[in-house]
Amino acid sequence: MSETQENPAQPPLFTALTTSSRQILTLLKCIGFQSTAQLQISADGLRVTVEDSHVMQGHAFIDKNLFNTYTFHPPPHLTENLEADEDPVVQFGISLTALLECLQIFGGGDAGGKWRGGGGRAGGGGDGWSGGTAGVSAFDHGLLRIAGTCRFLYEEGGPLCLILEEPPITTTCELTTYTPAPLPDIPLSPTLTRKIILKSSLLHDAITELSSSPVLPSSSSLLVIFTSPSPPHFALSSTSPLGTTTVQFSNDGDLLETFMVSGRAKDVYRFDLVRHARGAMAVATKVSVRSDEAGVLSLQFMVEWEGRASFVDFRFLGVDDGEGGGGNGESEGDSE
Repeated sequence: MSETQENPAQPPLFTALTTSSRQILTLLKCIGFQSTAQLQISADGLRVTVEDSHVMQGHAFIDKNLFNTYTFHPPPHLTENLEADEDPVVQFGISLTALLECLQIFGGGDAGGKWRGGGGRAGGGGDGWSGGTAGVSAFDHGLLRIAGTCRFLYEEGGPLCLILEEPPITTTCELTTYTPAPLPDIPLSPTLTRKIILKSSLLHDAITELSSSPVLPSSSSLLVIFTSPSPPHFALSSTSPLGTTTVQFSNDGDLLETFMVSGRAKDVYRFDLVRHARGAMAVATKVSVRSDEAGVLSLQFMVEWEGRASFVDFRFLGVDDGEGGGGNGESEGDSE
């Protein structure tokens, strides 16, 4: 995108100000496994999206309430042909690596506030959740507050500017924006085969254990998710030509806050892609594990800060393991 000259009579398309960018930085780090991202600006906040191999997407939802001030003035041409239920959005591509580095410049001070994690809404799809939001601190309190201010500024067609002020020093970062290739969302059907809510630390420990297994030699390994109304209820297995390692969760105790399945189901995913979500697992309070009949997997993480919840959502397409994986087994009705 070419830079445009600011019109004094026209307010900037987007401005936002925060005195604590740590929460924004942490959410973006959850999807920081890719160097580029698509950033979407709306009246509700920011959505930052990355993808891998066209079969996996990560979305970080940065609610406008995470900023001290937030204004969005969409240009008239974006609102002219919208349907009644549509909201104007602005979207562009950006270097996620550069954005993280700029925020890291601003990320070394202390000004209060606390993330809550288990390890661990702007349009965040909170439909994956029910229940409370209790958790334990994922970070030391002293690391979470940032001195000074961080201002975001974007004019249509221009760079995304970050103005970092820590008196007496002011740092301005201009990040080049570009028109991204189309990136349709991986859809998750409302008709689910499973919905499981558990502490994010439990999923993090399970994936870490499977990752350290001697039978997991390379990126060709697979992650099998099995659920059933009867034991073992919920199981994760890593498989490779060398063997299989399994971690099981029972619904008999307090491990699973929510457990709903439509019957026996087995789905298979690339293990290396699921491991991209380990950063979110480490800082989130809870995770909602959902799958639909097409084998689409959603891992939606709730990350709390000062009583407010933010969400990071990962979507995965299933793979066919040659044994019926990536699809459903028999249906036996809902079980909780």
